[in-house]
Amino acid sequence: MSSFNEEYNNIVYNRERLAEKKERLENEESIRRYRLLNKIDRRLLNEQHSMYERIQTNLYDKCNHILVYTRINEDRRGRIYKKCGCIKCGLDENKLGINRLSFEDKVMQDYLKKHKSYINGLDLHIECDLSLGMAVYSKILEKHPNIDDSTAVRYFMYAINHIKFVEVSEERKQSRAKRLLLEPDFDNWKSPNDIKKD
Repeated sequence: MSSFNEEYNNIVYNRERLAEKKERLENEESIRRYRLLNKIDRRLLNEQHSMYERIQTNLYDKCNHILVYTRINEDRRGRIYKKCGCIKCGLDENKLGINRLSFEDKVMQDYLKKHKSYINGLDLHIECDLSLGMAVYSKILEKHPNIDDSTAVRYFMYAINHIKFVEVSEERKQSRAKRLLLEPDFDNWKSPNDIKKD
């Protein structure tokens, strides 16, 4: 029993010493400065989030969307469910209803919930992975920064059709993914409709 008491007393003693050290630290100028900087940082982060939200919302509002579709699902009756996304601003209908999202994606989801009639602009009526579509469109803008939408769409359709229907090696696909800044293991080059069944 006495060993338990001794152990208990040691714990109490050690905690008291820790409390004294913590109190001394709390009174140090560097600690007070650290807490102040943390408080300022939290305030700036909130301002940054608020400003980012306004900037993104303005981008979505002003964008004359160029829309492609991503296949989400196909039910037992063969009905196909697709969701659209914009290759210019990245607005992605597929983000609706997802719970675990990054802050940026939450901004997008909130916008989509509030703006049901956001679909204005050019509907390309094609299936294409949105990240691939955005990457191709971005490369077109890189080469032709002042290009108009209708010309950009022609270039885009040519590039996407080439990607979908011209067979290339796995090595070439990896090289293409790298050039387009896609994930190295990206493998969503074709939509299900483009894949010929044997």
